Amino acid sequence: MSSDVKTAFGMRDHTEAATRHLPWHMQFRLLFRLLFTDIRQEAPFLIVFSMLVPLGLLWALGTYVTERGTDAAWFLAGNAVVAVSFSSVLFTLSRVALMRLRQELDFYATLPVERTAFLAALFCLAQVAALPGLTTSLVFGHWLVGIPFAQVVVAFPLALLAASSLTVVGAWVGTLVDSAGRLYLYTTMGYLIVLFLTPVMIPPDRVPPILQWTLHLLPPGQAALALTEALAGRFEQRFWLLVGALTVWLVIAVVFAIRRLDWRRDA
Repeated sequence: MSSDVKTAFGMRDHTEAATRHLPWHMQFRLLFRLLFTDIRQEAPFLIVFSMLVPLGLLWALGTYVTERGTDAAWFLAGNAVVAVSFSSVLFTLSRVALMRLRQELDFYATLPVERTAFLAALFCLAQVAALPGLTTSLVFGHWLVGIPFAQVVVAFPLALLAASSLTVVGAWVGTLVDSAGRLYLYTTMGYLIVLFLTPVMIPPDRVPPILQWTLHLLPPGQAALALTEALAGRFEQRFWLLVGALTVWLVIAVVFAIRRLDWRRDA
């Protein structure tokens, strides 16, 4: 471990590391800086990619949606979920998995930090990665499919909740990876779930009954359904049930991710 990192965390030796702890907010700030340093060279490419994927879908399918009368709110909501899935979710999954495979977690285990601070820093970094794509998707989609801008603004906090739930689920899945093969498998499954098991780009009434069930049970589908209600201005019981389901997924994923990140216990 470098001397500047030791100094930043107030560590001089392992004995002091075991007894001296920084305040939680300082742990979070320093961990965020460390995690960002690890990806700062790739960050511009990650941001551009997170913006190009939803923009590409909007450009390719937007005219079709307008001409065929497909539910514009559903299309825009599904595109926002895709934007989040291709940015913060897969980023968090792959980042946690690579840290486990490269034994980078062993480094963080030597620091006097809480698991919650580490997970919060990783979570916020993923949210920052998601913001460009999510914002671009909603704003450009408003212009393309004619959703009133006021409804887009109202839906944006819900989009952040959806991104939060999906991001933490991605972190949880990342903690299950113990080989390069599983990393490839789980990443591929992420694409499969978003694009097939929860077909967020296809209106629910146009998919087979079994996919309608998975659409309502899995977080990507719930996020798309809730965002559709918000973009359409329907804040009724169905909307709040979907928000509650997303919140439950968020809590469950946080609990399991924190337990799986107990590197000191596993050591």
